[in-house]
Amino acid sequence: MIKTNLAILLAVLMCSCASAPKSYSPLEDAKAKLEATKNQPNINEVASVTLYEANEQLKKAESALSENDTSTADHHIYLAIRKQQIAQELFIKHQQEQELANLKQQQLEMIAHARRNESSRATSETRKAQQRIQQLEQALGQYKAEETSRGTILVINDLLFNSGGANLKPASQRRLDPLVQYLQGNSQREIIIEGHTDSIGNPEVNKRLSLMRAETVKEYLITRDIDAARIETRGFGEEVPVATNTTNAGRSLNRRVEVVIKTPGQ
Repeated sequence: MIKTNLAILLAVLMCSCASAPKSYSPLEDAKAKLEATKNQPNINEVASVTLYEANEQLKKAESALSENDTSTADHHIYLAIRKQQIAQELFIKHQQEQELANLKQQQLEMIAHARRNESSRATSETRKAQQRIQQLEQALGQYKAEETSRGTILVINDLLFNSGGANLKPASQRRLDPLVQYLQGNSQREIIIEGHTDSIGNPEVNKRLSLMRAETVKEYLITRDIDAARIETRGFGEEVPVATNTTNAGRSLNRRVEVVIKTPGQ
């Protein structure tokens, strides 16, 4: 009887060990990044939904890994990381906007002080505040950027194309000028232009359209004397969303161009 019980216990333990999921470093890294972001003070006030969605993607990745489906797991891990990054960007933007509001209030107070006291020092501090405000306003209007193992990724959500087409509108051409200036001043750096769409329409058409739009950005850079050999293009269509496609705001985030400034030597 004792031997029978021991045999049953041993069989149960062996089954438990066999079914236990193996550690998967990309998932563990994504969890660590998300946890670090969650631990930032006050971030839940501005990005609780995005953080929740990132956590749900990690749960889906775990479920896929339990079935040994690493491809699906990698996709969910990628989405979780992007949502974690979006939450971080929302938090930083919120902080910048708060700082901007505080600085504008300080500016008003210093202007009043300068008028009352005709103080040269107050005038100097007002000028510094104005310069800081200008810098922050410019920063809020610049590209979203992140450092990755592939290089620096610039996310450009507000490039405007003709509806359903790939012609770049003049305002969007000016939006690319900071990138042009960077590439002109760093002639050894190479880039990858990646086009993305929302889920409206046929997936294959969206994929072709995203590549055409990436090619349009490349052609514009070439007209600004950037060597074509330095530029690679890719089109992902609707395959890599960073937000929901059920709302206008989410679809707007998904309709984007990402520029990867490759790390030298890669």
